[in-house]
Amino acid sequence: MKVNKWRELIKNLRTYYPLSVPVTVRRVKMRDCARTNFNGCKFSIAVNKDQPDIGLIDSLLHEWSHCLAIEEAYSHDGRWSVIFGEMYEDWVHGFEREEDE
Repeated sequence: MKVNKWRELIKNLRTYYPLSVPVTVRRVKMRDCARTNFNGCKFSIAVNKDQPDIGLIDSLLHEWSHCLAIEEAYSHDGRWSVIFGEMYEDWVHGFEREEDE
């Protein structure tokens, strides 16, 4: 994925799904698809850079959803799944929101 598209995705997440604490996102060589750490003050998301573009996108949306729901859902159920579904739907539609939302 080209750097400008990656940065645009992160900018859209920061705009439409802001976090209450700082978050850093890095593409790195790693075994897992992605990982999120929270130290009580900030989030750090690492995404496996060796994935195809759709894997990079899916992994980042997945981890950003965890950041939003970290207090409620360390697992893949409950509030996390709602956030991830909404975020994925917004990504599919280019983060274009209806006027009444």
